[in-house]
Amino acid sequence: MSGGAFGNMLLMFPETKIMVDYFDMQPLNGAGYGPRTDFSKVSGILQCTTGRRVKTASGNKIIGRGMRFWTDTQLQAGRFISDGVYVYSLAIPSQDDWNSEAGFYIYDVERVTGQDGTEIVEPGFTHGLGQLA
Repeated sequence: MSGGAFGNMLLMFPETKIMVDYFDMQPLNGAGYGPRTDFSKVSGILQCTTGRRVKTASGNKIIGRGMRFWTDTQLQAGRFISDGVYVYSLAIPSQDDWNSEAGFYIYDVERVTGQDGTEIVEPGFTHGLGQLA
């Protein structure tokens, strides 16, 4: 199904729209992200797709699950959204793909794993050393 046809179909199903948090996070040294900044709310549709990235699982090459976010608000690639359960990074689809159809902007999203900017650092605990200070 082409992007145009799917974009036009989305207009017929407004109940699929959800509100997500839209924000920025700075990467930390080592791993993870710092606290969320520049926070706002955006409505859109989070769509599961077949994905395009080839991954290896137990020696077998598989195509990972992809996600797309359709919204009527133009967003900045490299920032993040959260549906209240998971945090996703935003990317613009590749050049051989479409990125705007039927009044929607389309973004590839990938789930952020690990420290997603919500971890609370307990005072007196030294991370990585496994001992109290």
